This record gives sequence, structure tokens and C-alpha cells, in this order.
Amino acid sequence: MKIKAIGLAAILLFLAPSLAWGRATSATANTFLPAIDGSPYFTVYGSQTLQPWRYQVGLYFNYANDPLEVGIGGVPRASIIDHLLMADIFGAVGITDWFELGLNVPVGIYIDFNDLTAGTSSKSARMGDLRFETKFRLLNIDRHNVGIAILPYLLIPTGSGNRFIGNNSFAGGAKAIVDVNIKNRVQLSLNLGYHARDRATVFATVQDDAFTYGLGINIKTINPWMDIITEIYGSTNVGDFFAREAETPLEIDGGFRFFLPKPEGLAITAGGGIGLTFGYGAPDFRAFLGLTYPNPKHVDLPVPPPPPAELPKVEEKKIITKKIHFEFDKAVIRPVSFRILDGVVDLLKESRGISKVRVEGHTDSKGSDAYNMRLSQRRANAVRDYLIARGIEADRLVAVGYGESRPVDTNDTPEGRARNRRVEFTILEQ
Repeated sequence: MKIKAIGLAAILLFLAPSLAWGRATSATANTFLPAIDGSPYFTVYGSQTLQPWRYQVGLYFNYANDPLEVGIGGVPRASIIDHLLMADIFGAVGITDWFELGLNVPVGIYIDFNDLTAGTSSKSARMGDLRFETKFRLLNIDRHNVGIAILPYLLIPTGSGNRFIGNNSFAGGAKAIVDVNIKNRVQLSLNLGYHARDRATVFATVQDDAFTYGLGINIKTINPWMDIITEIYGSTNVGDFFAREAETPLEIDGGFRFFLPKPEGLAITAGGGIGLTFGYGAPDFRAFLGLTYPNPKHVDLPVPPPPPAELPKVEEKKIITKKIHFEFDKAVIRPVSFRILDGVVDLLKESRGISKVRVEGHTDSKGSDAYNMRLSQRRANAVRDYLIARGIEADRLVAVGYGESRPVDTNDTPEGRARNRRVEFTILEQ
């Protein structure tokens, strides 16, 4: 299946440029294209794909100030678009464990446009170019801490070329994605791509086939409900590589992503940025606000027994709690377990004599020893981070992953494996 994926990706990679037919009369100045599939960045993509038949939907608003200025008549910066407010409505769905499909619908809600040849100005709302994309994951970052993917895409000319939020012709290309996960705390992603489009000249500025690039950084804070994100991205004409600033837009953005408690997975993204060059589509400044909702895969939980005590208790150097649940194959704590961990927080705050606790992560035997060791360590780290975020001193907690090395039951039955997947709290100093 992986070989088929690589073959299909290669076909689409070479097919996309041939789909850009017709004579282009303009080129879009809308360079902020949100990642539509749950990427941990803004416009930069991560390598992970959505799980089969799980989806992500979202809505982004972005405002750009002076995104399109060109040199004309000896004036170095004549503004074609003074203000641009875009809305992006998008969705993506996983087809297999390594393949997904997505669609983005951009709408120019407010375009403050100057016709430099006629000397007139107008304000309007216009459609942008539909963006259809696929992604093929080649290496799973959740298993290897390094991920690789290919993202082919096609732009359909539904946009307004005479207002420069469309290309007036088909365009397409592909991106290569490489990302890394550093101790489940920092994620980095590099996107390199080729964008094929018909050649267009806007006054003295040429837009042609382009090399695109982007680098994104996501930092998870000690608060599980907030991430810090920064990215830099740009492009340059392939036939005139970084030769002219006006044809080399470069932008840097930063902001935050907030995860709301209900409904589970709902996230708000807010941020802004500036153009670093006087390039086609790079604004003086940008502000954006987004709302996304995923439909993640969950492990089916057993029907809870009737009301045992929720509060944790201390027994023989152990803090005894109910089972801590995580997202499938991830180190993301399920909200159903927040109350249990809050009980551990209350116990540690009341029991100041407990000066050191080891948070232990354990897995069943499915998967390799090395992968299970990494997963158990990431889950132990996630629980420790949660306790610290709720006010427990960091020097009172140590996180250790034991993988599958300390089973409490057989790994030959689903029930036994479920008991082996656990987090334990061992009192080291009291």
C-alpha cells in the first residue's frame, strides 16, 4: 500500500503542472492559505494524516493591509489592494491510515481595490480559487518522532482575477513535508514545494511557476489548553530565483491556539504577522482568527461501574486512582480523566509530607519495545505536565516510562492488555 501511495503521489506531482492551462491574466495576491487538516501550525502543514473517516472542519478570517503594491511610473510602491479581508471555509477527511482529501473555499469578504490605469477605487466581495488537495503520509511521526508526507493540490479558477484574489486559470503543484517531534513538547515542520501556474505580468511584476517554502514551530505550554505557534513562509519565481524582491514575498506570523473543554477538540487560533519583503502578496501586516473542529478517533471505554469513590487514596507507597485514559496511540489525555487527575492534585496539595512522586507510564505488548517505551514516556510526561499546570511543584514529580516491561496481567486477551495500559503514581519520598 505504501508503494501505491508513493506512485500515486508521484503521478499527481507531475500531473498538477499540466492542469494549469489557459492564458492567465492575473495572479492571486492572497498568500495566507490555512492548513485545512488539523496541522499544528497556521499555513504550514504537518505530515500526519487524519485517521480513516475522521474529519476536520474549520473557518478562518484573515485581514491583510496593503497585500498588493507594485512599482509603476517611477513610484516604487503603488497600492492595488489597500485592504483585504478573506474568509476560508474548509474541511478534510481521512480515507485510509495514510491518505486524506481536503477542500478549501476562500471568499474575499472585503476588497478595497485601486484600478491604477483608470485612477478609480472600489470596494467589493468576490470569490477566491477553490483549492482541492490530497496528502500521502510516508513516515508516521507518532511512531518515529520524524514524519514525511507529500501534498499534491489543484486550484480551480473560481476566483476573481480582476481583483487579484484568483488566477483566472487552473494552477497546481505539490509540497514535500518533513517534521519532527521533540520530546512531545516542540514540533517543527518544513514544507518545500513547486507551484505551477500560467505566467502573468501585473505592471512590471511577473508571476510565474514558483518555488514555495515554509517553516513552522509549535510549542506546547505547561497548560494543556494552549499552544504557541510561529511560522515563516514565502515563494520565488523558479525562472528568476530570488532575483527581484517584488517577486519574492516573505512573511512571518505568530500566535496562539486555544483548546476549549467542550466540545472536545474545538480550537480557536488567533495571531498576526508582517511581510518581510516588498513582495507580491506580502502585507504590511496581517491579523487572523480561526475556529476548527476535529472528529478524532477514541478508544472505546468500558461501561463505568457504579459509583466507586472518585478521590484517590494512598496505599503502600502508591497513590491509587481510577484508570487514566489517553487518545488512541497518542499521549493526549482524554477529558474523561481530568477529574481523576484533579483529585491527585488535591491530594498532593493537602499532603505536603509527600515530597516526591514518580509518575509511571505502562503499555501493553502490542508494537515494538522501543515504540512502547517512547509512548509510555510521553504519556507519563503528559500527566506530569497536567499536574504541574494545576499547581503542583515540578520538583515533587518525576516522569518515567516503562513501556511493556512491567505487565500486571496477560497480554493475550483484550482485557489483560487494557489493564497493562496504565499510569501509576509511586511515592518516592514521604
